[in-house]
Amino acid sequence: MSRSIGARDPGTVAWEDGFAATAGEVLTLTRVPAGQLWGAGVDVIDHDRFALAIRRTGPALLGRVFDDSERSGSDECRDGSAPELARLGRLFGIKESVVKVAGGLPAGAGYRDIVVGEAGDDGVRTIELRGELARWAGRHQVTLIGGVLPAGRVLPTGDPSTPHLDLCWAAATSGGSEAAGVAR
Repeated sequence: MSRSIGARDPGTVAWEDGFAATAGEVLTLTRVPAGQLWGAGVDVIDHDRFALAIRRTGPALLGRVFDDSERSGSDECRDGSAPELARLGRLFGIKESVVKVAGGLPAGAGYRDIVVGEAGDDGVRTIELRGELARWAGRHQVTLIGGVLPAGRVLPTGDPSTPHLDLCWAAATSGGSEAAGVAR
């Protein structure tokens, strides 16, 4: 079940590759799991720092953090492809936000246990949890979603076109008709 938050103005957000490219003063989420807000997490991804980490560690870091489905196209990262690095950086930021919602990674859990799904028309992404994180979601009966906003539009950076920062978020809802989210 979904619900709308706020008044939808289709001109306020433009989506590129499932991520917000520009944002007005209000972002409307049209696909929010039913129930009450259980928790939320945010993270600011600095794309320059993320790209440096990938260049230093290469495939090792990508393999520890991203599921195979998330890494599709990541071979381009070895050549420093900016669009692919930005995409992976945003996914990493959403994963960091999930960790904050969960209060940290449980023992035995890792970033590969958080799989960020494709974005819907509204830019909202489903989040699949595995292993210990899936058990955590089951105990708390929460459903998670996430997304990304360009930080220059929502943070007081002084420059609305700040290209190297993005604000990533995750939200958990409970008590809706949906059971503990997607878990394996």
